[in-house]
Amino acid sequence: MTNSVKRMTELLLPGSMLGVIASFAVGGVALYGGLPIGYVVVSVLALGIPLALFGAGYSLLLAQARIRIGGITPAVGYWLIGYTVSRTIYEVVINLYLGSPSLLSDGVLAFFGFQLLVSTGFAVGFMWLHENIAPMWWVHIRDRNPIAAAYVAAYTQQAAYTKQSKEQATRS
Repeated sequence: MTNSVKRMTELLLPGSMLGVIASFAVGGVALYGGLPIGYVVVSVLALGIPLALFGAGYSLLLAQARIRIGGITPAVGYWLIGYTVSRTIYEVVINLYLGSPSLLSDGVLAFFGFQLLVSTGFAVGFMWLHENIAPMWWVHIRDRNPIAAAYVAAYTQQAAYTKQSKEQATRS
């Protein structure tokens, strides 16, 4: 593996791990609800794989500077598609697993309408987690990854600016 591929792979880790964590939350709820272990495994995989891939895609766009750090609007736009596609895959796989005659339980319009609404909440949650988890990872890899070092520098600069602004406000 070349250094550039390794560096990029390191940067994709926070986003993809958040997708995996979300799928384990779904699996935990299914287990708590007493659903069969086969259903739980299919649920975790059917949702986890797409969310992990879309999470990695989000991190990739961030690493390529196609979206900015902390930008909620790009995150909502991205997850409007990513979450809806992930949930569609999940719904189709679960209904196939259950032998359901319809691939989307609630009908196409109701299903997509609801997913588009929920995707905004998912985007905000993803963004919050990413903004709180990814910087710790970037600090860890900054010595060997120049993009992570640039992220850490940007966060440090923002923190200094925020501190300075607060100090000026309290002196006024």
